[in-house]
Amino acid sequence: MKKTLFAAGAGLILLLGACSKDPDKSDFKKQTADFINKDNGDVEKQLGTTFSGAKCDEPASTAVGTKYQCTATAEDGTAWTFDVEINGKNSFIVNSAAPTGGATTGDTTAAAVTTATT
Repeated sequence: MKKTLFAAGAGLILLLGACSKDPDKSDFKKQTADFINKDNGDVEKQLGTTFSGAKCDEPASTAVGTKYQCTATAEDGTAWTFDVEINGKNSFIVNSAAPTGGATTGDTTAAAVTTATT
């Protein structure tokens, strides 16, 4: 998979691409978890901590507007929740990220990531 970064406005965005098929629900689930876990990635840069063990709910569908959540553990052991929404045929946006049961911390605005298979 090839990844290219570009700036965006109000969330963390990942665009999914596939040569032979449209992404399915499991693609969104896996790519979102990978996006959150990525060392030195946009999530880490925006929130100021690394994350591991990201697990995402499988979205109910791949339709634009479908929302789902992910959880991950920050470097300090704090559990975080990420609210995600499918915002295009091949993309999603992380709308918010916060410690589970706590107030939002860090900068939750972010940059975008484009992903395409070759």
